[in-house]
Amino acid sequence: MAVGDVVSGISSTGIVYVQPAAGVELCITTAVAWGNYVAMTDGAVSQNIMQTNNGAAANTVSSGASNQKIFLTNTVYLKIPHISGSSAYTGIQIK
Repeated sequence: MAVGDVVSGISSTGIVYVQPAAGVELCITTAVAWGNYVAMTDGAVSQNIMQTNNGAAANTVSSGASNQKIFLTNTVYLKIPHISGSSAYTGIQIK
């Protein structure tokens, strides 16, 4: 892959990790997590950056799609667990 290439993925099972190779950086522009959450992680510590609860008001940050600019490296990357529904992401390689 090269700078400017699109990166994307979709899954309805398991945990989706978006972890670039060493020296590569990504900018994720959309992360979709229906009925679950999107988190930044370094492999030891995770922090939710978006959480959905199937329309419930408590802890709901978004209705399912996170239109943000999320910058990822090999040591700080994206984690989208499968709880229900499906998960997806899209972005570009920036380095």
